[in-house]
Amino acid sequence: MKKILSHILLCGGSVYLLFMPLVVSAEENSAKSIINDSVQELLRNYATHNITSIMMAETALERGDKLQNQVQQYYLESEKACNERFFVNKCIEESRLQRRTWQDQIRTITQTAKAYIRQAKNASKLKQTEGHSN
Repeated sequence: MKKILSHILLCGGSVYLLFMPLVVSAEENSAKSIINDSVQELLRNYATHNITSIMMAETALERGDKLQNQVQQYYLESEKACNERFFVNKCIEESRLQRRTWQDQIRTITQTAKAYIRQAKNASKLKQTEGHSN
């Protein structure tokens, strides 16, 4: 009887472990969808040629930083969830790839914003020096 009971518990535990990632996966997909939508919105709003003021560039930087933090948090949570799955390495690699993709997209915007701010400051300094020399 003990042998059968322990076998059932063992099987029950295995079934639980097999179904547990599906629950985590639903939560993960929700978080993944939210982050993906936010990154796509950032790309739409602050595409390479859409940044037209310092204030807009600073807002893009701020939103980019917040998104970077969300992406990192998602990755850490995803990595924890992966460790509960059977194919741990494949899961972690997929999470890393997703993180890299998002980070590259965010970096494109933040670099553009930083470049705009730099150019605007340089132009302002140039105008000041030209104004003083006249």
